Amino acid sequence: MLMQQNINGNTPLHIAARSGSTEIVSQFIDHAGNSQVIEKDEDYDDIDVEKGILPAEKKAMCKSSVEQLVRIANKSKNTALHEALLSRTDSRISQMLRSADPGFEYFANDSGETPLYLAVKFGTPDLVDYMLKICPSQSYGALGGRTALHALALRDSDSFKEAYSSLVYLLRHIVKEVDKNGRTALHSAVQFDNNEFLDAVMQVNPSVCYVSDKDGMTALHHAAAAANGDYGSINAIKKMIQHCLDCWEVLDNKGRNFLHVAAQNNNSDVLEYVLNEISSDLVVETIIRMKDKNGKEPCQMHPNFSYILSRNTRVKQSTRDANEIREFEDALIGEEVWISVLSTLKKVLSICYPMH
Repeated sequence: MLMQQNINGNTPLHIAARSGSTEIVSQFIDHAGNSQVIEKDEDYDDIDVEKGILPAEKKAMCKSSVEQLVRIANKSKNTALHEALLSRTDSRISQMLRSADPGFEYFANDSGETPLYLAVKFGTPDLVDYMLKICPSQSYGALGGRTALHALALRDSDSFKEAYSSLVYLLRHIVKEVDKNGRTALHSAVQFDNNEFLDAVMQVNPSVCYVSDKDGMTALHHAAAAANGDYGSINAIKKMIQHCLDCWEVLDNKGRNFLHVAAQNNNSDVLEYVLNEISSDLVVETIIRMKDKNGKEPCQMHPNFSYILSRNTRVKQSTRDANEIREFEDALIGEEVWISVLSTLKKVLSICYPMH
């Protein structure tokens, strides 16, 4: 009876998991555990012994009824665990279902969502921690190439904020995984102003700051685009540059640095940060003078940026020094040109009026 499926492919366990009945789910699992199903494999020679499917001897392959039960998927490819997570039932139900078959790596349903992804999206930090520890190698994806880490970046409740450090650490092996747009979970965190998640990522792998999406934009570019007076985005920019000192050097597909993007969106707070908080004059000069593929500097992207730069004493001094150098170089070039002209004229005169 427990294995029978209705017209939608649901077993009694699916329905119990969805309804949130902890007691009934527990009873179904216990009942299934009291029986064993023996399956015969007709071609033992084709089985890989080293993978643990069969011992060397030709024996019957025995699977637990509990394992069979929890692995049954309905027409939407949802197991009972998927249903429990989608219905946001008591986390104890999901824990019971997961522990019933700890070695099984659950597949994605028709929506491309794995149980781990759903646990992050709808569950509690304790449940996610439990699932990761019981099977660290389990699938973590979702539709569009998103991962459980992308989902975690969007969970900004207080309970998750306290668990970011430990959960990100457990998922550190996928920190550079990207979705269909080439964006990491850090891109998502920056876009949704989740600085606590950003802190956790910086602790496990700050090099993710160098990862560009399909437009060539890093998380730093996205933070600059989103800033516009937002303290959280400015803080994100500070942290990324603090942990990856040269991540500002990455250019997008249009040859723009993060300040170009800020200028395009008139996010002058980003410019103020560059001018007032980056200590290296050389770095500041390089950032503000860098030209994109159209030959434009950031200050040429918006009049407000040009105005701020014209009134900044640090940049004015730098510009003045640069102008003096250019004038000196021009003077040298001019002198060299005249020397060359006089030399050529002297040669011409010697030919036309040879001395006897």
